[in-house]
Amino acid sequence: DYTLPSTVTLVEGSMATQVTLVAASDFLDEFDETVIIGFGNVTNGTSSPQSHTVTITDDDPPPAVTLSVGSPTVNENLGEVAVTATLSSLSGRNVTVTLAKSGTAGEFADYNLSNTIIVSEGAPSASVTLIAVSDTLDEAEEETVIIDIVGVVHGVESGPQQQTVKIIDDDLPPKVTLSVKENRLNEETGTTTTAVSVKLDTVSSLDVTVSLETSGLA
Repeated sequence: DYTLPSTVTLVEGSMATQVTLVAASDFLDEFDETVIIGFGNVTNGTSSPQSHTVTITDDDPPPAVTLSVGSPTVNENLGEVAVTATLSSLSGRNVTVTLAKSGTAGEFADYNLSNTIIVSEGAPSASVTLIAVSDTLDEAEEETVIIDIVGVVHGVESGPQQQTVKIIDDDLPPKVTLSVKENRLNEETGTTTTAVSVKLDTVSSLDVTVSLETSGLA
């Protein structure tokens, strides 16, 4: 971060001298840093404890953040996909990326995903894992998770960043059975109606439409 000679020599007969502290340029976005200068050993002289502080002000721009996913699809049965934040340049600070999630898939019901990605100081990228939640409901063939960046600390979003992951349903459609309450009806009196029931062997998240066909002598 800087250079400074480790010793200063006042030649015989002189009252003062100086050396130069030079800040070193780098490309890391980092916090302002301080250099505290004091006396160590003094030869042929005396000193009292004293120090001076010089602040080196950082002038590097923060890194730009892009978002990517390891795959655009994931299987419902506990499938996983990496969601990665990548920096345009290394940073001397932790970069925190805040995510927003939307789409037809429900968080916790259909998947789990952290709200933040933290790229550690000096690292080029970091990832969190989207984990699909397995269930037994027959659902739409695919549900979507839309992931956006809504905030970056110690960095900037590299233009609007959005990724979509499709969760592929793996559940079988329910089996449909048909039944009637009464097998014999009278034309005018007594039992003239019967309930015709359609039942599923498991609950479905989709509307199930059954077409009825009739035949016979009636």
